Amino acid sequence: MRVARGGAERFRREGSFLARLSQPHSARLIDAGVVNGGQPYLVLEYVEGEQIDRWCDAKILSIEARVRLFFDVLAAVAHAHHHLILHRDLKPSNILVTRDGDVKLLDFGIAKLLGDEATPAGAAALTEKAGRVFTPQHAAPEPVQGQDVTTAADVYSLGVLLYILLSGEHPTALKKITPLERYLTTSALADDLRHCLNHEPVSVRADSVELADG
Repeated sequence: MRVARGGAERFRREGSFLARLSQPHSARLIDAGVVNGGQPYLVLEYVEGEQIDRWCDAKILSIEARVRLFFDVLAAVAHAHHHLILHRDLKPSNILVTRDGDVKLLDFGIAKLLGDEATPAGAAALTEKAGRVFTPQHAAPEPVQGQDVTTAADVYSLGVLLYILLSGEHPTALKKITPLERYLTTSALADDLRHCLNHEPVSVRADSVELADG
């Protein structure tokens, strides 16, 4: 991969911005730049750990413990969204748990750096196209269909991850649903999970059949 002359400065600038972000459950992008000849480079924090689903299974964690671990993932994603950064490839292999039980999210911002090389610097990060930097099995419909992505695409992938953590299987669509039948923000998902843990009502409701009069 080579970065065009016009994109080199943006690559350095956005790399420096991402390097300043700090969240305890997100592995840091330490530096990013372009060497002579246009070859980009990335310097990432090294994380030694096991991917989150395998770690949960190895520890035989309860449902509640898995959900509480998932809150750390939500916190890392919410922090990035607050700074207008999408992950775009949330999946178990990009989320490690260290020996001490700390969650570390990998590759935050890298998809933005690698996928938006041709995008003008003034474009809003939350509405840029993600190119091909995603894993179809964990992606929302938007990137798969080539549409613009927002934070809701990351939240969709978080839902897939949670399903895997709690059931041990990848979710399979049993019926056709619309994009509106989804959590759109990390806070909405986190709120309902807290309600579940506290045995309180949640915002979502199961589908019901309405019978017409007559």
